[in-house]
Amino acid sequence: MAIGDDNDPTTFGRPPFSSANLLLNCLYYRDLQAGAELARRLKRPVEQERLTTMSNQLGAAIQKHCWDPRDSFYYTVDVQCVDRRAELIPTVKRGMDMSWRALPLRIQMFTGFLPLWCGLASQSQASAVVNHNYPADDRFRAEWGVRSLSSRETMYSLEFSSNPSNWLGSIWIVVNYLIWKGLIGYGFTHEAAELASKTARLLVDDLDRNRSLNEYYNPDTGAPLSHPGFVDWNLLVLEMLRTKVGTDGRGW
Repeated sequence: MAIGDDNDPTTFGRPPFSSANLLLNCLYYRDLQAGAELARRLKRPVEQERLTTMSNQLGAAIQKHCWDPRDSFYYTVDVQCVDRRAELIPTVKRGMDMSWRALPLRIQMFTGFLPLWCGLASQSQASAVVNHNYPADDRFRAEWGVRSLSSRETMYSLEFSSNPSNWLGSIWIVVNYLIWKGLIGYGFTHEAAELASKTARLLVDDLDRNRSLNEYYNPDTGAPLSHPGFVDWNLLVLEMLRTKVGTDGRGW
């Protein structure tokens, strides 16, 4: 609860410590990398090595447990996988050992794109994620950006919710930004330019019509759904405009 994308159904409402949420793990991975870089600049090699090791271990765990080759997508995983046979049936021979520590929660949140933002995905994985899940249909790709939850999920809802805020399909500028950053990093310049344009148009229209920015928006109409006066990460659009990429791959 209150992990950032507050009502992410892969975590919200589930038992405590039952989900390895992709948002938290990807943010932590980047924090560890930043800590290692700070330690390098401060000439503290012991801390640099420790933080680098931690980031490498976390990155490997995300790749091992969260990547789903069937769907070409990254998923938050259930980490409640515990072999309880010795406790429940102690008189029966155990047989084959349990070879998995996590199971994918196959609910398609925007967080499935975050390993691209982190730079964790291989080029072939990034191509599979984008080609199979972003431009192919309207599960995520909307008129005004990227839906926070796939429109194919049964939990998809655009109702207003002040607490927790609604991440069940609404457009959030921070979502547009993080996915845009991943697209840029892996060379998807056409998709990145289109997403930057949608994001800028959404905020300009909001200012023109309502004299304000809002926290999140309807993905199909662009109508604001909550909290007029919200600024915060909406200002990430400035970076998207400064480094906007044309279809020829050059910045402009």
